[in-house]
Amino acid sequence: MTYKDPEVLVKEMSSLIQLGKRDIFKNLKTKAYLNYAAFTPPSSLTLQVMETWFNDYSTLGAAAYSIWANQRDRLRKKLAKLINGQPHNIGFGSSTSSLISDITFMLDWKLKDRVLVFNGDFPSVIYPVKNAVKHFHLQMVMHELDGFDDGSGDGLKRIEEELKRGLRLIAVSSTHYHTGLQMPILQISDLCKKYGAELLVDAAQSCGAMHMDVLEQGVDFLIAPTHKWLMGIEGAAFIYIGDQAMKRLVTRRTGWMSYENGLEFLFGEPNKVSYENQVRENASFLELGMSNSIGFAALETGISTHLFIGMKKITSHIQSLHDHLEAGLLNLGYRSLRAKDKNARSSILSFLPPEGVDTVTIGKQLTLASVAISTPDGHLSFAPSWPTSLTEVEYVIDATSSL
Repeated sequence: MTYKDPEVLVKEMSSLIQLGKRDIFKNLKTKAYLNYAAFTPPSSLTLQVMETWFNDYSTLGAAAYSIWANQRDRLRKKLAKLINGQPHNIGFGSSTSSLISDITFMLDWKLKDRVLVFNGDFPSVIYPVKNAVKHFHLQMVMHELDGFDDGSGDGLKRIEEELKRGLRLIAVSSTHYHTGLQMPILQISDLCKKYGAELLVDAAQSCGAMHMDVLEQGVDFLIAPTHKWLMGIEGAAFIYIGDQAMKRLVTRRTGWMSYENGLEFLFGEPNKVSYENQVRENASFLELGMSNSIGFAALETGISTHLFIGMKKITSHIQSLHDHLEAGLLNLGYRSLRAKDKNARSSILSFLPPEGVDTVTIGKQLTLASVAISTPDGHLSFAPSWPTSLTEVEYVIDATSSL
């Protein structure tokens, strides 16, 4: 089987890769799939690339490694283009949690440094911070999320007050998984720069669904998994590390592939093994050993569709679907948690059920009606993406009205 760059495959199938078309997800049996915040089912393009990966490794064995190592270098360029970074800013890991843990363990902490997190954030953000607090004898400050969804600016005022007292780091999800609140990352970043703090962003629920620009937003660290909006498969994630943030990291954790010329001793000449190599001074130093190469092969396919369509178009499409869905469910008595401030709206549209109705029961009934959603923390979470059509949204509204 001849390998094709997913970008070429996307162009060859361009008529199928359009907003509101599920043509490359023909294996998907659910009538309305609005659960991209949890998982994206592998598309036919992804399956094709994964089959090529299996074919290469099954026929070539170790010789296939270099083919797919080169693929990861190409992937860095595409990820950098997606978020407006540079390839050297991009590193790979196994999950959002592991990469956040790496960063919080390798910051240049000082005794009693303070770090700000938010009550209601996803545990992948909170637990690594708590571990760092315990290990380095830091102080963790936890704020509520009030004042971020109404345009009042009260949430930002509270952050600035905390920064005036001294913060080393703010760690936050760009989009909150249960309410769909999108945080004002640019404004938080501006405040961090003003007061000398750094900003770590868990972009699990934004990257691949919302237009993101790490340079414009001034993010120091951005981490996202591959199996959600980026349309890869589980077991892989990527990280962006800004140039200045990279200089301040303390390399407390490395592996044999974190070093310059780390592979040289495996190819030919004797006496090339060295234990004095320098750690790579870019985000790839977090790649300690062998990578989940099939996971990153799948990721390249997913983001190739995003780059083809354009993130601004995808973001606009999702919001138009939210508009229609929100109007339909409000008429049925559901309570929308969508932010009043349009700038705080995200890829996730969350509802609470009518009084006296149980969220879990509704979720199960929608599953029986062939509607895929999530019910995190007692919320009904709807998460369409670029393949989602208005027809699917209308089906959700009809199915909900029949419950």
